[in-house]
Amino acid sequence: MNTSRRVAHGALAGVGATVAMTGVLAVGRRLGGYPEQPPKRLVRRFARRAGMSARRQSPGVRAAWPLAHFGFGAAYGAGYALAVRRSSASRGIAAGLGLWASSYLGWVPALGLLPPPQRDDPARAVTTFAAHVVYGAVLGVIAKPGTDLTQELTPHRRGQGGGRLRSSLAELHGERRGGDQRLR
Repeated sequence: MNTSRRVAHGALAGVGATVAMTGVLAVGRRLGGYPEQPPKRLVRRFARRAGMSARRQSPGVRAAWPLAHFGFGAAYGAGYALAVRRSSASRGIAAGLGLWASSYLGWVPALGLLPPPQRDDPARAVTTFAAHVVYGAVLGVIAKPGTDLTQELTPHRRGQGGGRLRSSLAELHGERRGGDQRLR
């Protein structure tokens, strides 16, 4: 795979991993009771420092935090794909933990955006750690060279592709194809 294809593939893998991570953050927020997801809080703090409106429900914040969150995830995925030739879940988890450490032990508290984990809300600290493990695992699996993301992630239509995602869903629902009793 050439460099530009690896970058694009890694960026898409980063977006996919960010989707999984965002789910963990949403569940953690509901269970932990802290007021907002860390990516939204970071964007609000940046906006406030730039002299912009930083209300939680302001249209700018509601639009900016997902763009920043998914953009960061895509950029990290692209960098990961360039740096790691043989991707795996364990290498992805290591990268996810590296990202967590450099962010939540490094630049985020250094800029005063959130406290370091040992001084933060314990539920948020655990959730961000777990979310980065999930991000890394998903990134490591789907950033493997040769993984056809369009085939894997495209919804199935009768008679058209669907890849392993389609096969996994079919297995969960017990679907059978035709009379041969094989899963699609």
